[in-house]
Amino acid sequence: MEFAVVKVRKSRIEQLAETGKKRATIAYKVIQDLDYYLSACQLGITITAIALGAFTKPYVQKIIEPLLQSFSLSGTTLNLMAYVVALAIVTYLHVVIGEMAPKTLAIQFSERVTLQLATPLYYFGKVMAPFIHLLNGTSRFLLTKLGVKPKPETAHFSEEELQMIATESFHDGKIDRHELAYLLNVFKYDERTAKDIMTPRTQMVTVDAAMTSAMILETIATHQRTRYPVTLENDKDHIQGFVKANQLLTCILSEQAIDMTTLMKPTCFIFEHASLHDALTTMQQYKAYMAIIVDEYGGTAGLLTREDIVEELVGEIRDEFDTDELDDIYQLSPHEYVLNGLVLLDDIEEKYPISFTDREGIDTIGGWLLQCVLRANHPLEVGLMIQDKEQIWVITAIENFQITQVLLKQQVREVNPS
Repeated sequence: MEFAVVKVRKSRIEQLAETGKKRATIAYKVIQDLDYYLSACQLGITITAIALGAFTKPYVQKIIEPLLQSFSLSGTTLNLMAYVVALAIVTYLHVVIGEMAPKTLAIQFSERVTLQLATPLYYFGKVMAPFIHLLNGTSRFLLTKLGVKPKPETAHFSEEELQMIATESFHDGKIDRHELAYLLNVFKYDERTAKDIMTPRTQMVTVDAAMTSAMILETIATHQRTRYPVTLENDKDHIQGFVKANQLLTCILSEQAIDMTTLMKPTCFIFEHASLHDALTTMQQYKAYMAIIVDEYGGTAGLLTREDIVEELVGEIRDEFDTDELDDIYQLSPHEYVLNGLVLLDDIEEKYPISFTDREGIDTIGGWLLQCVLRANHPLEVGLMIQDKEQIWVITAIENFQITQVLLKQQVREVNPS
């Protein structure tokens, strides 16, 4: 019984108790005072064991003694042998039938066992209350003398344990793959910063306050974004705000003069090392869809949108304009992968048996490979191969001085026949 009340989900019993079911109500009382009723279980087990030894063993001993007389043993030896054999049989049956089998049933059917046996346990605890309080008081007194402060039986789980529970629930079929991904993403979400998921400065698409209608129309047609940061003199370190594409198109189609100061909405600025929670809170306070990420020198490091943050929890969100967009990690063959240059090193190490050295201050695979290229004094070019341990990295796309796409080839060790 004690295994059932420990393993059963308290929230589930509470839910049943709220429906008015008597058994569930009593079971919830038992779980609420778990320390007390675990002591009641121990007292019941001890009384049962003593009773079995006192009343059952003598009868078993009388049955065994005639069988041992054929060995021509002395009276004393015969009694001793009969006592030992009887004790072994009673102990065996008590452990198997009274402990191990019920324990397995209680663990596998914890909710059913709890609801069935909580009522007798509850009333047994009421009847034996004086003895249980005496035993608990004595136990706490001895622990206090030994310098141990007793604590109530409560369940606390670390982040790693919660992730293991979620993974085991997936393997047991309790949750599906998508639900597991959501749960694991919650833990990652708390560890990520704005810098980890932002669109870097080099990939930011902006419109300038001095742009002509033709230039704005070309930018919108090429990039098809819903909002654009507005720069002053094409300087990304001087972001004035952001403007919606539909407002710009409306002005162009109606042949109105585009006044950026009128159309522009203010944006918020977030430090690059701010947590995603803080970043989202700031954006909500300013009612801003996008935020400019600034570095420690006050310059623009990148751009962050609400969609970027939500994708950390629910996965990639794509619209009708993203049909040609590939996954950040795309598998070509059993040992070949195409990776976006912005994929985090932490994500690669988590998904694959790969570890990166000399990565201090570097977050992405593109940045790590660029460091390798510069250290080796190689010219940065498409097709350049870099081998690290059992991985071969091939640079497949470059934009300005940024590695935007790489090919990973995992080398397979050949096993020599012995």
